[in-house]
Amino acid sequence: MKSFLTILWLLVIVSGFCVIEKVFIIPFSHQDIGFTSTQQNVAEKYVEVYRNLIPIMNNFLEFKFTIETYWQFEQWLNNNKDMDKLSEFISLAKNGRLEFCAAYGSMHSGFSNCFILENSLKSAKKFAKKNGFDIKTCMMNDVPGFCADLPDILANHGIPYFMSGINDKYGGVLDLPYPANIFFWEGPEGKKVLTWVTKNSYMEGVLFKNVFFLLSYLEELENSGYPYNAVAVMVASDNGGYEQGVIAYLELVKDMVLPDVGIKISTPTEFMRYMENHYAESIPTYAGDWSGWWEVVKTGGPYSASLARWAQEFSSLYVKNFGYPDTKEFNRIINDLVLYTEHTASCGAGWPGNLSLSETMISNTTVVNYAKEAYNELNKIIMDKLIEVKSNKISVLNLLDERIARIMFEADKWDPDTSILISNGSNKYVCTPFTLDATDAWNPIKKGYECFVPLSNGINDFEILKTENYKRNNINESTLENDYYIVKVFSNGTFSIFDKQKGIYLGKNMGYFETSYTQNLPERKILEVDTTLNSKFDNIYRESIRVEFNESSFIESLEIVLPEKVKAISAKYIVDRNKLPYVNYNKHSINLYVCFPIEGDYLLNYSGPCSVVNEPFKFPSIRPEFIPVRDIVGLSNDNLSITVGTRQAFMFSYENEVLRFHLLRHYDEAATKDKGIAKLPVSEPGTPNKIIFDFLISSGDDIEKALVKEFITIPICSDANISEFMEGK
Repeated sequence: MKSFLTILWLLVIVSGFCVIEKVFIIPFSHQDIGFTSTQQNVAEKYVEVYRNLIPIMNNFLEFKFTIETYWQFEQWLNNNKDMDKLSEFISLAKNGRLEFCAAYGSMHSGFSNCFILENSLKSAKKFAKKNGFDIKTCMMNDVPGFCADLPDILANHGIPYFMSGINDKYGGVLDLPYPANIFFWEGPEGKKVLTWVTKNSYMEGVLFKNVFFLLSYLEELENSGYPYNAVAVMVASDNGGYEQGVIAYLELVKDMVLPDVGIKISTPTEFMRYMENHYAESIPTYAGDWSGWWEVVKTGGPYSASLARWAQEFSSLYVKNFGYPDTKEFNRIINDLVLYTEHTASCGAGWPGNLSLSETMISNTTVVNYAKEAYNELNKIIMDKLIEVKSNKISVLNLLDERIARIMFEADKWDPDTSILISNGSNKYVCTPFTLDATDAWNPIKKGYECFVPLSNGINDFEILKTENYKRNNINESTLENDYYIVKVFSNGTFSIFDKQKGIYLGKNMGYFETSYTQNLPERKILEVDTTLNSKFDNIYRESIRVEFNESSFIESLEIVLPEKVKAISAKYIVDRNKLPYVNYNKHSINLYVCFPIEGDYLLNYSGPCSVVNEPFKFPSIRPEFIPVRDIVGLSNDNLSITVGTRQAFMFSYENEVLRFHLLRHYDEAATKDKGIAKLPVSEPGTPNKIIFDFLISSGDDIEKALVKEFITIPICSDANISEFMEGK
């Protein structure tokens, strides 16, 4: 039958058509944790996949298989008690029939930081080293773009090859010349990895039901000007196991003889080595950031995303200060953070028809728990570094270098009319009471005390000397002023910032809000809001204005702070999700943005996971309107640099002199497989309705990286026992 098909093909083939002489068919299973079913069900599926793979490999001795991402194999490994079975996998890996790739999952790399991306490679690398074989290729599929730092990270971990079949819906955003492309991808450090990207997705080979479809694809490549004599064809489906690969082997490879094209079952590294050996001198080099198309889904869980962002930063700093604690607890933190950053981890409505209503809630809860458990466990480990609470002492952990910083701590008693006097032995400091209407990782205390103190790196001890009466000034006022800025708040909740030193307005209508529905994202509407009260407070460290919005608004409050001795402004918004309008599924979800119009013509830069991106459009790809940022957005021209630091929000855009941050995406309904369109009990289970978004704004001659680092890395304080000082109060 196959020889007949070959003759038929030769009758219709265009003479001189094919320069592609070799086709490398690469079977694998694309890992989509929580997409086709709940995370637990997907884990159980992979136990079965790898339990049955060995008999398949033994039955088809030419068949090869690739473990795309390590998590899927780990599910089998954690349930395996037969060491002989493990030995068979290792033998297949050493013999080149089974390839382990480096990544734990296909990552939302733009959401991550360098530390977590590096750790996403370590499980597979550790397993390979322990069992005596090498890993040379990293595969990340489905995700339509990656951060600029990924090549450096891979190269620094001894991984020379990267392969990706992006989601075919986004194939058109790549300005790469061919349907499939090979290039050296260069990172900011100058390291390079040989990269293969197909615009037809990781499922491309599934569509090739017979050799005609494959040969038609080769013709398409040739007509596009594809200049190489070999091509890789990925064959995978979502959590589909080895079945599609076996079908491709039987239909396209086994007993197939074509006069001009050799088709073989292969692995990523085998193909990449072939291309490197034959074309290294002619392969082009690209560099730059092309992330952002999918990281936005993490805004569906704004509270859990903020916990994950805090835990990413503080786990990295903890290791830098104290070394990597190779304990079960710390490894679980890192594992949870990697899983949260993996591309299917998001809170939302699920893919239409994939999950039942209860499964959607289980999936969303699992995602939230990745972040909550990582945060809680890391916070416990950090707090354990502080000495036991004593009646006359506060301990403060500073993970940065020497600095003056705001500390916030809880006490066993709190009184709005009481301050606390503390000392570090040489100087005394007055700690004043404060309250917050909501809490999160960066704002963990609802009622406590605060002061600005000098800190050295590590643990700093302060003695509690006494409590004193305290009177807080509270007046109805709409203007703040210090040596650096004049800030004026208007009745609609927006504000202006005037830089006194530069003699220039940074913006005159900053902090307005927009909303849009996901089904029509570009149609943003300005949110009309009114404020009901402006309260100005001051203490010895700062001036602040608290703005309360009308009761029906889901923007609950804004606090603007001018520190006494720092050229910066902080803005803290509290959003009440409980007051968001109900969103029917035909609109999918609602998105909320805060907008900072900044007057002038500026060049944009922003922080990625490991480095600053100075050329956002350097990589040959269309960028989405909103792109991910680690913590700093910088705007610079010859006269001024403006720095905006962000804690919780991680998606931004800068267009037409407006800097926007995408704060959240909220869902009310899901398209379920059991109940059709159904109301979600809650979109981000187990999290508070009130969400905080903190921003830092500064201006000067340079981008203030150190200032933002301090803004992100808050000191961690022990509680204070002040009962004995407050007797009689």
